Amino acid sequence: MKTRWREYIQTTHAGFSEHIRISCIIALFLFLSRQGLAENRVMLVGVDGATWTVIGRLIEKGELPAFKRLTDEGSYMPRFNTMGSTVSPVVWTSVATGRLPKDHGILGFTERLPSGKVIPISGNSRKVKAIWNIAGGQGLTVGVLGWRASWPAEQVAGYIVTDHANLALREFRLADKRYWTADAKLLAEMKLDFLPAELAPILEKHWVTKRNFDYREFRLRSKLTKEQMSLLQAAPWNARTTYSLLKSVFASDYSLFTIAQRLAREHPTDLQMLYLRGPDFVQHYAWDLVEPEKYATKPEHLERDRGIVESVYRCVDSFLGEILDSKDSGTTLIVASDHGAEPSPRATGKVRKGRPGEHPKAKGVLFIHGPHVKSDYILNSGNPLDLMPTMAWLLGIPLADDLAGKVLTDAFEQEFVDRQGSTKVATYGPRQTRPGLASSVDQGMLEQLRSLGYIQ
Repeated sequence: MKTRWREYIQTTHAGFSEHIRISCIIALFLFLSRQGLAENRVMLVGVDGATWTVIGRLIEKGELPAFKRLTDEGSYMPRFNTMGSTVSPVVWTSVATGRLPKDHGILGFTERLPSGKVIPISGNSRKVKAIWNIAGGQGLTVGVLGWRASWPAEQVAGYIVTDHANLALREFRLADKRYWTADAKLLAEMKLDFLPAELAPILEKHWVTKRNFDYREFRLRSKLTKEQMSLLQAAPWNARTTYSLLKSVFASDYSLFTIAQRLAREHPTDLQMLYLRGPDFVQHYAWDLVEPEKYATKPEHLERDRGIVESVYRCVDSFLGEILDSKDSGTTLIVASDHGAEPSPRATGKVRKGRPGEHPKAKGVLFIHGPHVKSDYILNSGNPLDLMPTMAWLLGIPLADDLAGKVLTDAFEQEFVDRQGSTKVATYGPRQTRPGLASSVDQGMLEQLRSLGYIQ
């Protein structure tokens, strides 16, 4: 086994030492200079599963000040359209590429290796360029954190922290040691979880795990009751239960949020993309706490556990509040979800079958906030395919004719739209796919997907 992996590393990744060296040179230039940033910069925060059903209710109650600020000071779409598929890697790859799934090649949660082995989908299957590739080719700098289907790390003009790098998620995926599929030491030699390598000290400082989880920080942000906090602390780690999932989600998202904030402050880029798992995990298991009236059988501890889902939104809101306070005046912040949440028909009857929450048709949310954005303005149309062309347009990147979406110009003041203009290109060109790579966290990820009901 070890010999086969060493041969694989030496052949398939023979160029990685040069790859890393070049990345480090780019990173050194980026890290040592704050000059040359684009006039219009963009930060995209993807919040998986965020829905107006929860956000709207909490705003009406006087909560979620950051989301309220996004609505008051920016343009927003409370029922942001979904795509035909609401499978997270599919949608978030469409967000990153502006292309339909049939074009970008990421079609599900898994892919099959030449050996016949099934692994979680990787970025190696992506057939087209993502905006982080395109922006770099235009002389812009990028930072990508936690994006779905971003492993293995690519060389970018800036930095990329893939969806495999997060230690909290790694613990979640590898809770059962039987699910390791390859030698961890050999996999570490690939150095594909993030690039450039110089990021390591920053990441190590900010990763949250079960050993350093800050319960006080979580309570301040989530506003759980004392009883709920006691249940949270007593809950086992990395289990598929509501209180356990709360810990996993916070550890994962808080890590990436603090890393994103530090890098934005110390090493600013023209484009930063941050993915938060946010509400999705918890909503699958606890949506009956949000809309109990839609279920024939109510949750066993409804009164005790009320507010569990809302607590995740309070955490996300606290992150967005700090981002809004710290972002500079030239940055447009886009906050979007891939879908929302809704009751599962299998769980609403007298006999429950499966988890309470699902999202095949549930609409998401979209917020745009920035120096040239209309305030308190509700958008009438938009979907995830529109996010990439909108970001490209703001950054001054020519728009390709084969993009499936449109620029959301209606969100911006007409004078800015006229001044910004746009240029066209036929296409950004294809991206060469690579063979699938097995990873030490694959089986853990597959078990996670099975537990969430996404695969059999």
